[in-house]
Amino acid sequence: MFDNIEIGEEFAKFLQQVEKKCISDKEWEFPYKIVKDPVWETSVPLLQMILQRGIRHDVPSVQIVRNAACPETPREEFDFKVRQKFILDKFPKALDNPVLGYYPPSGFVGWHTNYGAPGWIILFNWSQTGDGYFRCWKDNELRTLPDSPGWSARVGLFRPEQEHELWHCARTECRRFSFSYRFDNPLDWQAAVDCIVGV
Repeated sequence: MFDNIEIGEEFAKFLQQVEKKCISDKEWEFPYKIVKDPVWETSVPLLQMILQRGIRHDVPSVQIVRNAACPETPREEFDFKVRQKFILDKFPKALDNPVLGYYPPSGFVGWHTNYGAPGWIILFNWSQTGDGYFRCWKDNELRTLPDSPGWSARVGLFRPEQEHELWHCARTECRRFSFSYRFDNPLDWQAAVDCIVGV
């Protein structure tokens, strides 16, 4: 499961830099109409249907989010790469930065497991008003971690084995920005968590 962690004062200064470098009004300009249903795509009944059919989703099959994995123009691809490098430089022992995305109001990522990208995860979210959440399902238990206005941090583990998959999704009714770090070494991950909380 995922858990919230506190963000210490020192790391909050880095997040202020991320906010200045990465969050601007233009990031939420979507050149298309949102036609997916965010309520249904992040619902428990839909997840139960997926599980009953034995379907596996490594990455979201549906989403309304602008992310580094799917840049729409060469300029956007360049901008994402610059931002990813800036973020990754903070923790050079991280494997990668698998999430970097902008959610508009009514944005979401549907249910998925990340089984193809296992590892120890640190996930950061910036929420304009706190009207969003991260939701996960494991061992028939649903957990919803609500966003709060400003920055929040969450930690967890994605495993590749089907019996240990962590199904998760996210949804927002306000502007939301997310980025993450993935580690293969739990000691490096713990050192990063300690840095974030200020231990």
